[in-house]
Amino acid sequence: MKKFALMNALAVGVLSIGFAVASPQQAVTQLRTNADQVLSILSQANGSNNASVRRQAENYAIPYFDFERMTALAVGAPWKQATPAQKQALTQQFKTLLIRTYSGTMLKFKGAKVQVQGNPIVNNGGKEVVVKTKVTAQGKPVNMDYTMYQSGGKYRVYNVAVEGASLVTVYRSQFNETIKKSGIDAATLKKWLKTIPLDVLINKKGTTWRGLSDAEKVMADAPETAIELMMSKTSVIKRPVVVYGVQIFVGHDETRLQSIIL
Repeated sequence: MKKFALMNALAVGVLSIGFAVASPQQAVTQLRTNADQVLSILSQANGSNNASVRRQAENYAIPYFDFERMTALAVGAPWKQATPAQKQALTQQFKTLLIRTYSGTMLKFKGAKVQVQGNPIVNNGGKEVVVKTKVTAQGKPVNMDYTMYQSGGKYRVYNVAVEGASLVTVYRSQFNETIKKSGIDAATLKKWLKTIPLDVLINKKGTTWRGLSDAEKVMADAPETAIELMMSKTSVIKRPVVVYGVQIFVGHDETRLQSIIL
């Protein structure tokens, strides 16, 4: 976990890359230019001014994130049911978590070298771009893929994969743990079961299911008793559950999750 946190700090540092143009190839050029600018900011740290340098790097990065979209992907089902005020508060918390958790580690990468591949993966007619980079810090190369969507005259980042590990997926697991602890209400489960079959919503291959008694397993056969089971044993629900509009999707499928939000 410590290793992953270190790599995420590196991702935050390079994520301050801005895209002033809408062309995928021009975005690559802009990425190279702004990566140099970020490293230049970090190189100003001398021990006594570390806090101000970190804030400067953070302020440079924030406009080029879409924290709301990242939060929606990470939260999954509860996002759609949240009020506007709750969404705003959750997005702010997510932004603070992502930036503050790793900003202190960013300075360790002030001498890093960034290589940006010149052949971005272009999807949806250029509306979505994946730019691959390799960042070498402390003698070790780290592969990072930036997924962005076109927003006006620039691209905004809404997911980053560090050595294949998606930030959205990592934080989704954390949000799922929160749901496990706080529980889920019957009304939400009833709504899900209108479109999702019981055998899809309940994870019968997980450790929670294997630990149930025979009597508890029988509860999964009918909606009424299955709702009781899922409320008392929330980890028996297959994750993630993504609710977007009238669509509900269950299970891990990163490509599909991203397409839902887009």
